[in-house]
Amino acid sequence: MAITVKERIKRHEGKRNRPYTDSEGILTVGYGRNLEAVPFTDHELDVMFDTDFKRAELAARSFPQYPRLSPVRRGVLVEMCFQMGYGGVKKFRRFLDAIDRSKWDSAADEMLDSKWAEQTPGRANKLARIFKDG
Repeated sequence: MAITVKERIKRHEGKRNRPYTDSEGILTVGYGRNLEAVPFTDHELDVMFDTDFKRAELAARSFPQYPRLSPVRRGVLVEMCFQMGYGGVKKFRRFLDAIDRSKWDSAADEMLDSKWAEQTPGRANKLARIFKDG
């Protein structure tokens, strides 16, 4: 049985799940996609976003505090996980402790007392207000 052109290209290119620099020094991913010359389509970006969003939702749900949060506060936790990942949010120990005590003002203050808030102040301030108001 003959191999298809598509299968042959896949075999020759090899699959890489993470970006790498190819033999010509070009940033590449997947089955040889040149990230410098081939832009993503809107559909591809939407698929990636949906995957990343689902990953962030799962991360947020893994916090024991999640079930006790209002839907609005859950959304903030999801967004934090989207931006920083589970490991990043897990470092917000005082924030999580304030949630355990239902101290929403303190939790919002802890969000702002962070390197994250220094790096992305606009987003952090908006999310802290949303979290505080619940």
